[in-house]
Amino acid sequence: MTSHPFPPFDGGDDEPPPDDPRGRRDFEAALGTFLVAFNRIEALICDLIVSALGQLGRDDLAERCCRQDLARQLDDLELIGLAVPGMNPLPLAEIRALVETRARLTQGGFAERPFDGAAYIRDRWAPHERPLRGLLEDAGRAIDIVDRLYEAVIDLWTGEVDDPANSNPPANDAP
Repeated sequence: MTSHPFPPFDGGDDEPPPDDPRGRRDFEAALGTFLVAFNRIEALICDLIVSALGQLGRDDLAERCCRQDLARQLDDLELIGLAVPGMNPLPLAEIRALVETRARLTQGGFAERPFDGAAYIRDRWAPHERPLRGLLEDAGRAIDIVDRLYEAVIDLWTGEVDDPANSNPPANDAP
């Protein structure tokens, strides 16, 4: 028998309040922000793969790598990053955690308690409610990762990756 996050309506005189559209709008806005940022992460991962393979002289592999599912792209990017001298570390563990979050959001959904109107995310995989502020925090993390990946792409495009051979400061030529 499954448990429900709120007791069933007992048919008494109290009527549940009508749906409050504010909670749903807040959820839609937070989910939209998260998904737009997540889609940008997916595009930037492919940009990183293409740029890094180009530096390695293996443009022929780029299309095949970018056509794979995201989990495989992350694995490929991790390996490619080892081969590109000075490529900055990428937040792959954080991205993998966001992949899990996205999966939970697509399997769960928006819900409201019928009597107090409190909005929450119903997690299909776990028997608990998750407040909307958690989705806003996830969206903020996704946006931060977008910024970091964008900087990594720009570094590859401009050739400004850290060069391990030049990691020591230049010698002071002054007498």
